Amino acid sequence: MHDRYTEKKGIPSSSAGLIDFILEKGSVPKINTFVDIYDVVSSFTGISIGAHDIDKLEGTPKLDIIKQDMQFKMIGGGKDGVARKGEYGYIDEKGILCRMDIKQCDRTKVTEDTKQVLMIFQGQPLFRMR
Repeated sequence: MHDRYTEKKGIPSSSAGLIDFILEKGSVPKINTFVDIYDVVSSFTGISIGAHDIDKLEGTPKLDIIKQDMQFKMIGGGKDGVARKGEYGYIDEKGILCRMDIKQCDRTKVTEDTKQVLMIFQGQPLFRMR
């Protein structure tokens, strides 16, 4: 699915981006124990993995095609991000949870205080290591 919606934009999947980060920096980014573990799994399998704090979700999350540009605060500092019309995204009643499998929102991020987690696994076509 990732390639179908990003082919012309050249945007890597989150797993490919993670592997690029590891190759550049020499290690998995340190976020928190839970996220660090699934990042290791993602880097070994090539599967994009995301996690959201269930207690921070609004309504039932779903995968959908974005019908109009939607702004959201991106994880890792809360910078503004945009999920573009025609892309797919994981959303709840309050907005974007994750733009494609690329960038999660800050609102539902998993922290050391998180008790319940919604995990999203998205397989990717095989890719070559750079």
